[in-house]
Amino acid sequence: MTKRILCIFISVLMLLSVMSIAASALGETYYMEGPDFVRAMRFPGDEVHVKESGGKTLTPRYSNGLPGAFTFYSQLNANQKRAYDVIVEAKAGLDLASDSASSVDIPIHYYLTKSEFDAFWSNSVMGNAIEGALAAVIEDYPEYFWIGGLGWGAGASSTSGKYDVTITLNLPLDTSAYANFGVVRNYYNGLIQAVDSFKAVGGNRYQMLKSIHDQIAKAVSYDTDFNNPIAHQPTSVFFAPFEPVCEGYAEALKLICDKYGIPCIGVVGLGNGGAHKWNYVQMEDGKWYGMDLTWDDQSSVMYDYFLVGSQTKNAFFGQATFGDQHSPTGEEFNGSSVTLTYPTLSTTSYSLAVPNMNSTLSFDATNNRVYFGKNATLRSEFFALCNYSNPAQISGQTVTVLGTTTGATVTVNNGGTTRVYNAVRWGDVDANNTVNTTDYNKIKAVVGGTGTIADNTPNEAAADFDGDGVIDGIDLYYMNMYLNGNIDY
Repeated sequence: MTKRILCIFISVLMLLSVMSIAASALGETYYMEGPDFVRAMRFPGDEVHVKESGGKTLTPRYSNGLPGAFTFYSQLNANQKRAYDVIVEAKAGLDLASDSASSVDIPIHYYLTKSEFDAFWSNSVMGNAIEGALAAVIEDYPEYFWIGGLGWGAGASSTSGKYDVTITLNLPLDTSAYANFGVVRNYYNGLIQAVDSFKAVGGNRYQMLKSIHDQIAKAVSYDTDFNNPIAHQPTSVFFAPFEPVCEGYAEALKLICDKYGIPCIGVVGLGNGGAHKWNYVQMEDGKWYGMDLTWDDQSSVMYDYFLVGSQTKNAFFGQATFGDQHSPTGEEFNGSSVTLTYPTLSTTSYSLAVPNMNSTLSFDATNNRVYFGKNATLRSEFFALCNYSNPAQISGQTVTVLGTTTGATVTVNNGGTTRVYNAVRWGDVDANNTVNTTDYNKIKAVVGGTGTIADNTPNEAAADFDGDGVIDGIDLYYMNMYLNGNIDY
């Protein structure tokens, strides 16, 4: 399985000294050119085995700004962010290139003082800005699928001690897949339309992710012959012959998660020692979990790599841990000093302790609380998402619920790690398993100064509808609306 990786081929000598040409008594002009980066694919032999009936071995696989969403942009320095912003504004050249072009130039301006210019005008500093920006853009915007490499040159002029540096970023197409930008535009428009029309179903994030996971796996087949020229791009999931490799799977998954506001990133590194790409997804508990849709797409849809932790052992691929099989590197460019940093992966699989699948549920991981609505029935349900045959039955992994309403405890044991949540039923301030006018009057008394609710308790949390830590008139208003069915939680 191949990851997106751009290997460096030095097509020009790195200019370590600055060439300056006097333009006038008041100004100077400078030029510099950086190395070219050319996309290259590798096909290591990392065979994946599954224990199916008859002991068959599956076909070898080879692979390589929404609110609240994780972006690699946040990791960049100021120089990189400037380049990133310009690249995104130009849609990685889509808004600049003619239909017949096979590459595009994107000018990026930096306006600097003399001291800033002296620190900036070097091959390493400017190269770091461009490489870092493009690495982040590739992962934050998988819809810019046509990038086949990069090259850059820089020019600068000074007037009265002020410097205008223009780095011209050249983005060549991956011409093995797309002959020119006219072809790219057709694919781009089709991709956006396909993502817009994709329907994920479910009442919570787990259900929606399972819907996305299953729909993609059932719609495509892995490109075992490596004959599909667009297999490395997300377009391969939505266009015939519907044969992606791991980059296509991972980037399509991210695009759809982005549509639904589910925090999701692509991760590059090594899978079983070979270049590979997969995903991390953040769930409502604030933790990040691993997903490898490529490896789950076998002769039937599997879940060995669905919302798992670094120490989760798969059930059908030798029982290795996800962390043993997946080693993130963050290296978008071989030989570059720029690497991406990923969020910390949970050590255990994602677990759900839910009232029922149709009720609203939220976890507050900071305060170890689980919130649910007035009509929900609290019960134990557990999904250990690493067992293909029966996800609900994993030895040693359980959810235990003691109580039925505000003040109950929900204990989640997942692979030896235990976490205890305090249950909070919205509005059930007196914890009698019913939300009624008695609870309303208790909140009213606190607001009027004639009553109290103990601080930092589940009972107080049940009354604090706006979550600001204070029981006031706003909470009383929400309680009235909630009690009368005008709003829901």
